[in-house]
Amino acid sequence: TCSDSEDGQIVVLTMGGAGNQSSMTYSTNGVDFAPGNILFLAGGTYTIYAMDVNGCIGETANQYTVDAPDPITINTTVQDVSCNGMEDGSISFSAEGGNGGFIYSIAGVEFNEATNHEGLAAGTYELLVYDMVGCFQAEIIQVLNPEPLQWSIELQDAPSCNNGFIGIVDFEASGGTGPYELEWDGSVVFGTLWTLY
Repeated sequence: TCSDSEDGQIVVLTMGGAGNQSSMTYSTNGVDFAPGNILFLAGGTYTIYAMDVNGCIGETANQYTVDAPDPITINTTVQDVSCNGMEDGSISFSAEGGNGGFIYSIAGVEFNEATNHEGLAAGTYELLVYDMVGCFQAEIIQVLNPEPLQWSIELQDAPSCNNGFIGIVDFEASGGTGPYELEWDGSVVFGTLWTLY
């Protein structure tokens, strides 16, 4: 059913040997034998072995393949929170493999086919994905929060005359998301050192 489940089946029919079908034991590796001619197996290719009541062992002339779906893989795109403390982060996602027909949920709440969640605060989220037969995959996703924006302005060169020249100021900023820009008296300026008039 799922890529890692062991519910595939091979039914073994034997001929010859001592005893009967129900007294035989069976194995897929020639070492570990168990009763029951219906073998429940994971996906893979197998040689089947049978051992009779006298300990004689026979094996199939051919190998037999149990098919299994590919593992479910999740692809995610994360948009981190734009400013410290806001709730505008988002997660977009899709899934492949499994048996198709995917439904999704963040933290196990409200499964549906939506592949985008918006309006998220910074934090750690668990994305759960189920396919149409109940196989699932989970992934932990982080939405990051930028540091609080902090800034300062320091006068580097004071004016010496009354000629409209204000001086030279040094602007420093940290946190938030760079690059930074400063609006001074209605004009946007860039960089960290300005001559102002």
